[in-house]
Amino acid sequence: MKKFPILKHLGIAILIWVVFFVVITPFPENMPHPEDFSPTVWFFAIGMTFYLLAQTGDRRLFWRYLPIPLLAILGFLEEIAWGVELNLVQPAYLEQFDLTVYVAHNFVPAITRIFLKNIGAEQWHSALFSEFLVIDALAIAVVAALLAASRFGTKTWGAVKFRERVLTMGAWLFIVPSLFALWQLLSLPVDPKNAILFGYSLSRLVPITSFAILAIAGLFFATKVRNKTVRARSARLIERLSKSSAIAISLLFVFIAALVFQLIAPLDPPPDRVVQFERLLPLVGWALAVSALLLLVLRAWRGGLRKPLIEYFTPFRDFFVNNPAYIYAVFAIGLLLFAQGIDKALIPLNKYIVTPNFWVPNWELWIEEMSELVAAVELVAGAFFFPYPPYPSLQKEIAKRAVIKKRGDPLDRLFLAT
Repeated sequence: MKKFPILKHLGIAILIWVVFFVVITPFPENMPHPEDFSPTVWFFAIGMTFYLLAQTGDRRLFWRYLPIPLLAILGFLEEIAWGVELNLVQPAYLEQFDLTVYVAHNFVPAITRIFLKNIGAEQWHSALFSEFLVIDALAIAVVAALLAASRFGTKTWGAVKFRERVLTMGAWLFIVPSLFALWQLLSLPVDPKNAILFGYSLSRLVPITSFAILAIAGLFFATKVRNKTVRARSARLIERLSKSSAIAISLLFVFIAALVFQLIAPLDPPPDRVVQFERLLPLVGWALAVSALLLLVLRAWRGGLRKPLIEYFTPFRDFFVNNPAYIYAVFAIGLLLFAQGIDKALIPLNKYIVTPNFWVPNWELWIEEMSELVAAVELVAGAFFFPYPPYPSLQKEIAKRAVIKKRGDPLDRLFLAT
């Protein structure tokens, strides 16, 4: 089969979703409801993917593409609630957790409760964890900015000029977590009982002052880093630090400790601990972002971070170019996750899609079921791109063509058997 570029495969995958949505949605009287029709489509996907896989006639190809029909089986079982909807089995009721389990993803809450109970933390403080996610986003933004700055327009630069760029960007980015931590501390409620200055207690004024000094110091250094003397002294200091394994290990320890703290802190903390953890949030976020930033600066100083980002994705690109069926499989998985996001009320589409007097009263349910149905079609479409070995006659002609081409003989009379 003719090879298509990745973008064309993505276009085909998107077109399949659009076509099914456009064809089924406006004609409810003539088309089956996707919720009722979806199990049949998934059952058909199982048969087609296994049939097309068997046509490859190659054991290595069989094992390489076996996950696709297995994914179709999993999707079918989820659609029929593992037999519950067909009355083949009865749903399991976990009395201890007051939970009825009838599909695989429905069992996740039970596993979560069992895990939390075994570690003595039956309640998860989601609000506190959400605040940790905000500081994680800050750390990711700082790291992404440094990675982008270290590669943008630096391909032909020498080591000295590249280090200057890294030093300058590192100085400016150091200010960001310091200002963010300062803002978090100032936004916390004041403590009038122990207030000393501006309504803040001594325990609050010390970190506020510290982060303010760090932000000002970072700003001063960032503006002076172009000075020849300052740059030379900074270069000597970073050179020594980059050669020290103890510094790298210490920064890595701080980074891991900040991540571990984020997982431990929300585990059923008492109310007084929640207040303490909220006051520690700015310090944890600052430590996470700065440790990641310094680790990357030291890595860049030793000659790292110069490899183009696209090269890190080359193995993935090559895999999907050689195995385009998995492009459709990934797209199908994305549709299933999107449907689960709607099912778990993580994606509130009804809040944004309102169509009075239209026959679809619940767009969340409709799009969820459509996405699950189209995911099965995507798997079937991908199976048509399984690589099939050429027939013996074609293999013989290909070998003959290679011999003639090597001899330099004309190929005008050569044709391929089909």
